[in-house]
Formats: sequence, structure tokens, C-alpha cells
Amino acid sequence: MNQKSKASMAPAETEEMPVKRKTYNWVVKLLCVFAAVVLWLYVMIVVSPQYQEVFYDVSVNLVGVEELFSKHTLSVYNRNDIGTIDVTVAGKRSQVLGLHIDEIIATADVSTISSSGTVNVNINVEVPSGLTVVEKSKAKVSLDVEEAVTKMIRLSEKVEHLELEADYERGPAEFSFDSVQVSGPKRIVEGITKAEVALDFTGITTSLERTCEFYFVDELNNRISSRYLRYDNTPVDVYVPIYKTVTVPVEVLFTHGYINESNASVTVTPAEVTLKGEEAAMRAEELLSPIILDEKKITANSYGKTVTLQPAEGITIQDGITSVQVQVDIDDSIQYMMLTITDIEATGASGIRYEIEDEELQVTLRGPLEQLSGIRPSDVYALVDLSGYSSDSKARVTKTPTIVIDAEDAADVYEVGEYAVQVQIN
Repeated sequence: MNQKSKASMAPAETEEMPVKRKTYNWVVKLLCVFAAVVLWLYVMIVVSPQYQEVFYDVSVNLVGVEELFSKHTLSVYNRNDIGTIDVTVAGKRSQVLGLHIDEIIATADVSTISSSGTVNVNINVEVPSGLTVVEKSKAKVSLDVEEAVTKMIRLSEKVEHLELEADYERGPAEFSFDSVQVSGPKRIVEGITKAEVALDFTGITTSLERTCEFYFVDELNNRISSRYLRYDNTPVDVYVPIYKTVTVPVEVLFTHGYINESNASVTVTPAEVTLKGEEAAMRAEELLSPIILDEKKITANSYGKTVTLQPAEGITIQDGITSVQVQVDIDDSIQYMMLTITDIEATGASGIRYEIEDEELQVTLRGPLEQLSGIRPSDVYALVDLSGYSSDSKARVTKTPTIVIDAEDAADVYEVGEYAVQVQIN
């Protein structure tokens, strides 16, 4: 029984052995393929130094331009762009594949050129260490060289989209610098007429302040742009004021209020003026200072005076007006009365020895006739202020007295003219 069982099991064991060997062979083959690929990649990327690649459209830059200008007063002028070249670079595959086109430097040195005309200049190509230039599509570049000139170009404004209300206007632009020096080929520089600064007022109704670029234009306002122009292209700071205008009357006031529209006629020529200023200045409480006259210094019924106007800070008067003519005509209902007063007193004289030399004072009063008629000399006196002196003071001084009218029903009566009192301080 046991022998028969062993005999019957033998064929099954022999059938499993080829399957295992077949699987093992496939694993070995895959490992070999993988090793071959890794080896090939290593050789191609790391070991092999013969990998090449073509880099297209490498820009050619000019060097020695400053030296060409300073030594020979020459400038490159090409109607067409210098263009680009194609460069074939060789080296280790990893390095070539990692090379960026900006690392390939192609230059044409113009510093050795000494005369104008068409000149062929060698193109030199530099690549990073470890790489070599195998080939370049063009060895030389053809350049047009001509006389260089220098010119000062003034800045000017070009206003766009400026929409202002009727009472507003714009002022001239103010630049941080007025002109720019430009050098370059004669045929380009001489065609430049101005440097324009574009000012876009879209959505702006107040003064504009910003930093702007400028550009060159010819006499037909065509833009001139060339890589061969040399100038400082620093942006310009621009300020353009926006002004508001308003017409206001010229107001006349009197210091003490005795003269008013009920007892006098006051005319101003011109009666009103036009003021202009920026928005901030025009928000002032008082745009134009009123003219203030001291009626006590007006000694006649008719009085005229030229007065200089005083606008608020930042505001100007238009039409060349700087002053006005003021005419004051007092009504006949206002009369004059002269009287002599003898009551002259001092105030603030404590501890001071003094002597008022004037014994009397002639005073002219003005007011309505019915009020003047009730005033007597004893109702009027003069006060001299000596509060500025001490017991050590010694001088003979002239003082302006204050005239006091101490009478009933005389509220509209006041003195006119100027008065002086001599005082001896011991």
C-alpha cells in the first residue's frame, strides 16, 4: 500500500518543477534589462561628453558702445534689427540639457571701430565652463556706423481725457526736470523735436500728482524709439494744478461801526473780483479779506481811497486786479461839531510823577444833528494811558488820548481826526 502510494505521487512532483524554472528565468531577464537601461542612461548622461544641442535665436548684444562714442563720436545705426544667431553647444548631456538660452552670451564689440560706414564685426559667443561652442549660424554682424550728436530735448505735456466743469481750469504742468540730454546717431537725434509726457486725466477732477514716463516724438508727433539712443530714462515727477474760479463781491467794513448803509453811501470799483485757486485753498473760510476803514480818520463827508486787496493764501485775483477804489459819501444827516475840552486825565499812572502840558484840546465830533445838539464840553474828556512807565522813568512823551463822550442819547456820536497830548514824566 505504501509503495503504491509513493509510485502514484511521483509524476505530480515532476510536473511542478518546469513552472518554477520558467518563472525564475523571466525575473532574471527583467533584471538584466533594467541593469542595461540604467547603464545606458549613466553613459549617456554622465560619461559621454559628446552630446550636442542647437540653441536657436540667441540675441546678439553690442558692447563697446560707450567707448565708440567717447573716443570717436560715433554711433551704431541699423535700420533693421541686428537679429539673432543659432548656436550649437557640446558637452556632457546633463550639463547641456540643463543649459538655459540666457546663459549663452553673444556679443559684437564695436569699440575698435574708428570711422563711419558699414562695418562687419565678429560675433563672440561665451558659454558656461565645461561646455564648448561647436558652431554658430553667423560669424559676423553687419553694422551701420555714423556720426553721433548730442541734443537737449525739452519736456512737454500731452493731456488726455481732461473733462472739467465750467468753473474749473487746469494750470501748466510742473516737471521735476525740464529737459533731457539725448545722444545717438545724427539722423535719429536731429529728428527729435520734443519729449512728451502723457497725462491721462480719466476720472480726475482735482490737481494731478504722479510719476510718468516720457517718450520722444518728431515734428509730426510720431514716436521715435531706437536702441541706439543714449539718455537717462529716469521717470519724471509731474504736478498739474486744477483751479477753481469764483466771483465774489469786495466787502467794506468800518472799524467802529458808526458808518453804515443807513447814513452813508459806499461804492467800490470794481465791485466784485474773480478769484482762482486749487480746491484745498478755495475751501478757506474767507477767500478775500474785507476792506476795513477807520471812520474816525475820515474827516470829510466825501472820502476816496485806493486799497490793495488781500486774497487768502494760495488764491489769486484774476484779470490783473490788485487793488480797488473805495468811495465813501456821508449823508447830510450826519453833522460836525467842534468844541474845546479841558478835562484831560491820565490812567495807569500809579507811583509816577507826571505833568500834562496841554491844558485844553480842540475836538471835532461827528454824528446825527439831534444827538450833537445835546452834548456840552463837560460831557467830553480825554484819557492818556501812562501804564507803560515806572517811577524811574524820565521823559517828555507825546501820547494819543482816548476821547470819551459821556452824554445821554449820544450813542452815534464819535470823534474824528487825530489828537496828541504832551506829557512830562519826572
